[in-house]
Amino acid sequence: MSSKTRLIRVDFATENSLSLILPRPSLVSSHQKGWNDIYVEYLYQPTHETPEHYLKQHVLCIMNAYHPFKIERKLDDCFHSSWIESHGGFLVPAYMPHQVWMHGDAEYIVLCFEPEFINRTAGELVNTDSVEIIPQSQFHDPLIHSIGLMLKAEIESSEMSNRLYIEAAANMLALHLLQKYSTQKLTIRKYQDGLSNSQLRRTLEYINDHLAEDLSIDAIASSVGMSMSHFSRLFKQSIGVAPWQYVMQRRLEIAKQLLAMPELSLSSIGMRLGFEYQGQFTTFFRKHMGITPSTYRKSL
Repeated sequence: MSSKTRLIRVDFATENSLSLILPRPSLVSSHQKGWNDIYVEYLYQPTHETPEHYLKQHVLCIMNAYHPFKIERKLDDCFHSSWIESHGGFLVPAYMPHQVWMHGDAEYIVLCFEPEFINRTAGELVNTDSVEIIPQSQFHDPLIHSIGLMLKAEIESSEMSNRLYIEAAANMLALHLLQKYSTQKLTIRKYQDGLSNSQLRRTLEYINDHLAEDLSIDAIASSVGMSMSHFSRLFKQSIGVAPWQYVMQRRLEIAKQLLAMPELSLSSIGMRLGFEYQGQFTTFFRKHMGITPSTYRKSL
């Protein structure tokens, strides 16, 4: 098909959008988690052929196949054929005409990025209004694979979504794509001094005042008038840990302080720290402390 208007449009911001081109629905997706800028799907698909389509987001596919299988694709009227092994994958830029012939059953993770998110990240590093992502018919990238597995575990988990953690992973992947799979030659700035004293004070006050909320790096960075990527690097320079790690540490510290107050129930403590129900709080505390909140309280 020569006209994009005749192609099927797949928008990962819409739940079950892949049903337009694939025979089976996703096994699990990030739509129930409420993430921004990045979408994650985990799929199992049999041998199939997709109709010609284009994707509204930049898409990374990471294969979990246990044996190599053949995949053919048409990308922007160019044909590619390759054997994909476990941990291998491919990259399709947003809005590029695409069609796939998959010869064999496949389990795979799909990571999707809004082009605006990639452009914002690039805008902090180079003087450009848009970034051209280079399609990859096949790649083996350990960083993409490891982050993909981490994000898969997050969408499969029943724990409260850690928005800060997801944003940090998305930012790392965006920087990686820009450095390795784009036409721009990026140089990541090195910062020596970190946040100023007043910026750090305002940041820590904002975090402490909003611990009961689903904090985001973007919101914290905005409180001191910075972009997310710039802020994240300066924060780690100042504190020694990433923002999501600091927030986790603060929640644990305050949880231990509140558990020393016997008049407070476990559910009320959990709500003060942003957990929707007591089970989430118990899972979080046991994961990081090795014991349940009730056991910790008894030991005091």
